[in-house]
Amino acid sequence: MVSLLHWQPSPASWRKFSGRVAGFSCARGKFSPAYAAVSDGPGDEPPIVLYEYQPSRKAKHAEKFLEEFSGYLHADGYQGYYKLPRNIRVVGCWAHARRKFDEALNALLPDKREGTAVLTGLEYCNQLFTWEERFKELSPEDRTKQRLKEEKPILDALLACADSVSAAPKSALGKALHYRKVSPAVSGGRTAGAEQQPGRAQH
Repeated sequence: MVSLLHWQPSPASWRKFSGRVAGFSCARGKFSPAYAAVSDGPGDEPPIVLYEYQPSRKAKHAEKFLEEFSGYLHADGYQGYYKLPRNIRVVGCWAHARRKFDEALNALLPDKREGTAVLTGLEYCNQLFTWEERFKELSPEDRTKQRLKEEKPILDALLACADSVSAAPKSALGKALHYRKVSPAVSGGRTAGAEQQPGRAQH
């Protein structure tokens, strides 16, 4: 059985009264907890949701939390995750990838959006999400077959489009392209601790 862990750090702050922890609130602040939703694969059992608070987002906290885990870590493009042991395969998040294209599109004036690589990239992402919605009730085996048939051509076209353009790294489009290159499920998938070489996704 494949082990899969969805990992999402969220900024938060602790409230203390008289030296005792009195509550927890999600807010932008100095500290960040490690948040993880864990699923050990398909089946009737619900996912396990775990929360752990840490004073920073440093990779050492994730490594400690995951010291007995081996499998796929579904996360954003934070580079610290690639310092994890090689038995953990980091795969990127398509929701994050789509968001980057959406932000880049919204940074353009409405009359400047038509025919742009940003709009094309977002449309490809939307197509992938549409197919995923159709496939959600399929068995893992059938879902894999349908992904290869219906989604792989879209994914190849998206990656080819992204490879054909360039932008300033700090621009909205540059950030979308950068996420595509560094995030494994988006650019190809790689094992934590391995040399970071972009490739093609096994989506």
